[in-house]
Amino acid sequence: MSLTIPAAALTRAIERITPHVCEDDSLPALNGLRLEIRSDWLIVTATDRFTMAFDRFEVATSYEANALLRRADIPAVQAWLDRLDGDATVRVTVDVQGEDSVLTLKAGCEQIRVAAPTRHVNQYPAWRKMLAKLLDQDVEQVPLTCFTTRYLSRFEAAGRIVHAWQTAPRSPLFLATDGGNFLGLVMPVRVEDKTPADILSDWMPMLCRTADVDGATYDLDAIWSDKDGDPWQYSGADNDRGEPLMAVVGIDTVPDDRVPLVEVVALYGPLTRAVAR
Repeated sequence: MSLTIPAAALTRAIERITPHVCEDDSLPALNGLRLEIRSDWLIVTATDRFTMAFDRFEVATSYEANALLRRADIPAVQAWLDRLDGDATVRVTVDVQGEDSVLTLKAGCEQIRVAAPTRHVNQYPAWRKMLAKLLDQDVEQVPLTCFTTRYLSRFEAAGRIVHAWQTAPRSPLFLATDGGNFLGLVMPVRVEDKTPADILSDWMPMLCRTADVDGATYDLDAIWSDKDGDPWQYSGADNDRGEPLMAVVGIDTVPDDRVPLVEVVALYGPLTRAVAR
């Protein structure tokens, strides 16, 4: 299966997210751009554990897949996209071939293919759960202030670490170094009144992953009890067919011991929801 997106949208996503790619080759799961196709969204994300960024665009597909565009392959993909016409569309396909996940981008007669070990694709952090926890706080008590991003880049030379704070809502952002010899201010931008909840409200539904088996929908952020009372939870990984892999709660399992949700339902069902994780 595959999906089609505007080439310009994919180019923009790569440009936005690449600065956050981890440069540590000892962390191969973070050493590139992760592409996730799920819940009618294509999401491009990256993190080096110090910053994390996301770009997304809506796609009309039930196709689910994950891929890793390795840091070494990003320049080639960017050069390929740059050669396309401005209004070109790109067909995105992810296939598992042997031990690799292969990402194929095709526009007309032009095509580029890159691969990454599937085990690295599956080792990416469970960012949905982390982000949902961070966003599911009382954001209404946190002031929303807007800044122009090109001004923030001016402070790179101030030092590797800066302290930042505001004294009041919509006030300047103060940036200071440890030694106290540098102090900077970033003036806020005046925009229409919005709250953090206004901006983040449409992200929350996407962060709850579900899976359908035999007409029933299972929340993968919940714990499910089987017919014998044993609790099962999503392991955070999928098999090569994109099926969620489940594990019994409280039992250390190796990858080979994880069971696809469809088999858990067939062998140990019916499943009933226990408690949210």
